[in-house]
Amino acid sequence: MQRLTEGGYAKLLRHLDDDGHRLLFAWLSWIFLKFLIKDGAIAIKGDHRVEAVMEDKSTDWATLHHIHCLARSPYTGARIAPEVLGSVVILAIEDDRYREDFDFVTVHETQTIMIRLGDLAIIANLSDSGRSMDIMHRFVLPGKQEKFTILQALEICADMAATTTRINAKPVYVTRIDQATGRPSIHADLPVHEANPVDPSTRSAIFELVYREHLPHLKIAGSDMSALQAIRENRLTFLDHRMSRAATEIEE
Repeated sequence: MQRLTEGGYAKLLRHLDDDGHRLLFAWLSWIFLKFLIKDGAIAIKGDHRVEAVMEDKSTDWATLHHIHCLARSPYTGARIAPEVLGSVVILAIEDDRYREDFDFVTVHETQTIMIRLGDLAIIANLSDSGRSMDIMHRFVLPGKQEKFTILQALEICADMAATTTRINAKPVYVTRIDQATGRPSIHADLPVHEANPVDPSTRSAIFELVYREHLPHLKIAGSDMSALQAIRENRLTFLDHRMSRAATEIEE
């Protein structure tokens, strides 16, 4: 991954073949899982009996197990089938206002992650088998924009997480073992699904989480409305093609 990313956005796109995509998702899954543990989002207990795990109804153990399998795939040698790979957006970042070369965001509940390394931002959902991408292309991603600011990348990340909540039939992931070779492979059963509308309160909660470190520094041009209020009313946007009137424009 260091060799893939050290050249920035342009190099990653040139060298990201099918094997690179699988490695990318294994790497993102590893980082996501490690930060879940670091942040205490997984209720790890000393009691390792199966019954103790089954009693924990608040943790999506099936999805966490899948992400764990992805993270370990370079070690186990598991082949990752194409339908397993989740949604991914790779952006070129150009923003002189933010001098730091690194940024990191996760939305635990939707298994969404964003990592920025210099002029490269990678946004992905680890458990939707790419089902968010049609909605993202239709309603979120601008068609011709080539470079993005940090705040625009965060908006795309937040919308990726919100879009995932629209999927009413989640993929079911399974690991199969080839009896002849003993090699494992990870597959996905993709049930027929329809995209539900996004719950407005869920969307605003996700945006508030993603922008929480930036909220004290943001204001709306020509308005007394706070950025937090704009988020809670689902009126905050930094993407030019979404701005329908001057009152909704946001400036640093």
